[in-house]
Amino acid sequence: MAKVPEFLSRFKLSYGLISLAITAIIMLQGAAITVMARRIDLIENWGTGLFPSTVALIGLQLLVLGMLAFLCMVVNGELLTKVDAVRRFRGMLFKDRGWLFPIITLAPAVIGAIVAVEGLVVAYYASPMVVSGIGDINGMWPAIFGAQLFLFGSALTVIRTFDGRLDLPATIRSSVLLLFASFGVLVYGLADGTTITGIGGIQEGTVELLGVQMIIIALVAVAFMVLGDRYFLGRELFGWKLGTLGVIGLSVVLCFEGMAVASVAAPFTIDSIGSMLEGTMMLVGIGLAVLAMIVPASFYFMEKKDKNVRKLAYAATLFLFFMLPFAILM
Repeated sequence: MAKVPEFLSRFKLSYGLISLAITAIIMLQGAAITVMARRIDLIENWGTGLFPSTVALIGLQLLVLGMLAFLCMVVNGELLTKVDAVRRFRGMLFKDRGWLFPIITLAPAVIGAIVAVEGLVVAYYASPMVVSGIGDINGMWPAIFGAQLFLFGSALTVIRTFDGRLDLPATIRSSVLLLFASFGVLVYGLADGTTITGIGGIQEGTVELLGVQMIIIALVAVAFMVLGDRYFLGRELFGWKLGTLGVIGLSVVLCFEGMAVASVAAPFTIDSIGSMLEGTMMLVGIGLAVLAMIVPASFYFMEKKDKNVRKLAYAATLFLFFMLPFAILM
């Protein structure tokens, strides 16, 4: 059994700074939308259309949400702890108001969830959307914007809900799973008008289902990680905790989905992008499969205490690794 690399066991991450970076990105995006709104003539195919003033309000609320998350992290003592003015303000705010502290601590997670939902809404309307006035942007770019907005919002929520339990292995696993969920959002956003030829003429409805189930599987695996050993997840089956089995099992499912995409690679057409070669689909499938393998591999290489989990992860990683070439050649 391989030993855990020493540099990985000593590696530390500042999750307060990661949260700060995410909120800064959200604020920058909100500010950019607000500034660029004046150049937009109309966003078509979003209800009756969005005009510059509405777009500016959307950007402004995104900026405000980011600022609120930042202020909550400052007030609850995670940032600027040595600034006297901040310390005095915290003392006055929480004096005889202890009930405020858990609310302010939870607020960034709630804000992240709101941002993630907004990303889903953007992706939902992305494919028929046309942004006029700044180069007539079509559905591909709104779908990408919605997916990355979902990624940053959900990442902020996950970091806050782990409540200090997020170490390097859990960070790697949750990052991989959130990337899968965000890719599912992107697939769903691009599904409108998608046709895959060569494997029975798959239409947009099937592609939408692929994106939705990828989102659900990845988020369920993240939920297992966040819950840890709570509720029924702490029970054991064949010597492994149900929560750990769930995370590894769902990552194997995602890996098989990537292999399936690689094995049935065929030319496809997306209205907002155009025609794509089968090699593109194969590369996407291979990338998804390799990305999913990181989850069980992280259990094997980075878990120091539970040898049973490492053995299971080793078997799963090895099995998936040797299955990949066969999936490509099929």
